[in-house]
Amino acid sequence: MPSVKVKLNNVRVKLLIDTGASINIIDETTFAYINKVKPVVLQRAHTKLFAYGSNKQLPIIRKFDTVVESKKRITVASIHVVKGNSGSLLSYQTASELNMITLHVNKVSLSVSSNDIAKKYPGIYNGIGKLKNFEVKLHIDKQVPPVAQSARRVPFHLRGKVSTALKQLEKDGIIEKVEGPTPWVSPLVVIPKNDGTVRLCVDMRMPNCAIKRERHPTPTVDDLIHEMNGAKVFSKLDLRSGYHQLTLSKDSRYITTFATHKRLHRYTLLNFGTNSASDIFQKVIHDQIKHISGALNISDDVIIYGKSQNEHDAALQAVCQRFMEIGLTLNDEKYPTKVSAIKNAPAHRCVKDICSFLDMATYCAKFILNFSDLTEPLRKLTVKNAHFRWTNDEECAFNNVKRALISDKVMAYFDQNKHTELTTDASPWGLSAILSQRMPGTNDKKIVAYISRSLSEVERRYSQTECEALAIVWAMERLHLYLLGAKFTLYMDYVDHTENYVENYVNFLTTHAISKAMTLLEIKDETKKDKTLQGLAKIIREQLWDSKPKWHELNTDNDDIRKYINVRDKLTINDEADIILRGSLIVIPRSLQHRAISTAHEGHQGLVKTKQLICEKIWFPGIDKAVRDMIGSCIACQANSHPNPPTPLKMNDLPPEPWHTIHLDFSGPFLTREYVLVTIDAYSRFPEVEVIHSTSAKATILKLERIFSTHGLPQIIKSDNGPPFTSTKFKTYMQEKGIEHQHITPLWLQANSEAENLIKPMTKAIRGAITEHKNLEEETL
Repeated sequence: MPSVKVKLNNVRVKLLIDTGASINIIDETTFAYINKVKPVVLQRAHTKLFAYGSNKQLPIIRKFDTVVESKKRITVASIHVVKGNSGSLLSYQTASELNMITLHVNKVSLSVSSNDIAKKYPGIYNGIGKLKNFEVKLHIDKQVPPVAQSARRVPFHLRGKVSTALKQLEKDGIIEKVEGPTPWVSPLVVIPKNDGTVRLCVDMRMPNCAIKRERHPTPTVDDLIHEMNGAKVFSKLDLRSGYHQLTLSKDSRYITTFATHKRLHRYTLLNFGTNSASDIFQKVIHDQIKHISGALNISDDVIIYGKSQNEHDAALQAVCQRFMEIGLTLNDEKYPTKVSAIKNAPAHRCVKDICSFLDMATYCAKFILNFSDLTEPLRKLTVKNAHFRWTNDEECAFNNVKRALISDKVMAYFDQNKHTELTTDASPWGLSAILSQRMPGTNDKKIVAYISRSLSEVERRYSQTECEALAIVWAMERLHLYLLGAKFTLYMDYVDHTENYVENYVNFLTTHAISKAMTLLEIKDETKKDKTLQGLAKIIREQLWDSKPKWHELNTDNDDIRKYINVRDKLTINDEADIILRGSLIVIPRSLQHRAISTAHEGHQGLVKTKQLICEKIWFPGIDKAVRDMIGSCIACQANSHPNPPTPLKMNDLPPEPWHTIHLDFSGPFLTREYVLVTIDAYSRFPEVEVIHSTSAKATILKLERIFSTHGLPQIIKSDNGPPFTSTKFKTYMQEKGIEHQHITPLWLQANSEAENLIKPMTKAIRGAITEHKNLEEETL
């Protein structure tokens, strides 16, 4: 943040300007210095002060009112004294009153009169023009069936106005009456206007399904500003009635037919609502003026520009002359009324009006500094379930936004050859950024664009560091057209708390980059320190396996030596490295055993994988148990492992005879909308399969009767808890036949595994048969 020297109570002190601060703050050290030079009278402070991103209230001692003096101006402000030695801040309001925050911008002036154009180019403002020697042909997909929709009823009190509007459109040659049959008919939509007239629209949604849209790029405002780089004189021409200056081909008019409360009409000119109208119009107007230097268009708005008055006037005359030649006309309505309408707009009293006002203001947000902060009180009113209350804060915010909208301040062009600066900031309510460039020679800063956005509810809980970082990332992504691929300087007002993340990362690497793997040198050194392995090495060299009395002379524990007896034929010594080997495996000393297992288990593999990895390189007595214990005590593995495996199922007792116990289940439905009833004998595993068209209890009983007539009645039937098996009708049938019906545990398919195991391969076979268009009943025989 920029620091300045000002006089407080006629004592010169150094303060930091913070445009996000709402009050002036000095710490105890600064206050003691001021009070020592010239005593001040303190007052009780009732303000509750919080640091951004913190819920902890700052300890305010008191406040005092004093004269604040800079080199340029003098003002009176309240200064709050805060405990500690945290620094001193100058608020945005006080800094502005001292003329310390200024924007060096130019002002807009008018130099071209529409009357001069009317005199020089007579007829350019007369009526709705028509582009000569050009017709719009719509590309209609004949495969889309036409839709003739009925007319929508027009309210009685609007019918007279609708009839008048239709007559005027017909008089101007925009529409014509339709005689005879027509395949396409769309409804008319009537919208009342504030001036008492009506706006007529046609619902073209159904015809648009058949109209193949043409594609032509429409430039954005940023694209136009970039093209006009360096221009200082501007004019805007508005084509009267826009699309209606393009004649519609007779072969394409039928699809624009619409129904009114009286009769059918259709457009003779390109109409609003056609999906390709904007692309066609943009391309046509662009083609007419593309050879004129200093002329661009966005739809029906033609921008004339020049680096000088003469250059601008030449382009303006060329465009007007071109329009006169091709038959296009301009709108001569004056637009200052829009500025006065914004200036005199009354305060809104409902959420809908506030949203409309904010939408309009957002379109100009790139020209307004701290737009998100300015509109914060208004945006609070639009939050869902928010209580609508219009106070002084909302009134002040509303007026500030209006003043910003009608301001005559302008921005600078973006120049790729100038040094670019990006300044970001974060407040408790939003993010903002300023894109600026330094002028060569004078080193003055020119503003290219302002951007801002509000913070979400989650983002408002971020710390100050996170919000400042978010502002940087968001600003660079939003302004990537200007910044990507170029060098620029980034400024932020949170320097006191920034950290050298690169330095911290390097320190982290130097601390943690040491390999956890063991080297042969480490194993050699630890082997020399291990008494058991030193004694074992002597036994191997001198072949003392059968001379156990001599083991006592080795100064080692005999019990540890005995652990190697079973593998003594595989133990050797590498004389060069003094390392004991078991075949090709290195025998690890006790001090490195835990580290070896930890390294092998670093990826938290299971028991088998860890043992497989470690047993490829090393060995020591009890290695299997050590690995098992290590994994069993690993907190990370225990926290993320699967729950205990289910208890093995107890096998059912084999029935005493065939057809004593059977299992039932359904499979399907299949693509043929049929099911399969599966019956399997628990004793012989003999299956019976019946194709069934319904899973109702009635259909199931009929199939069981057929099966029982062949094999007899079973004593026990097991099934799941499906609707046919739990119905009263099926229960009664079981009782009549004297069959014990056992239901399996709900959602536990293993209990009916006999039927389930048969269904899996059978279902696959049936689906394959259906795919090959085979008969299902023949395949189940």
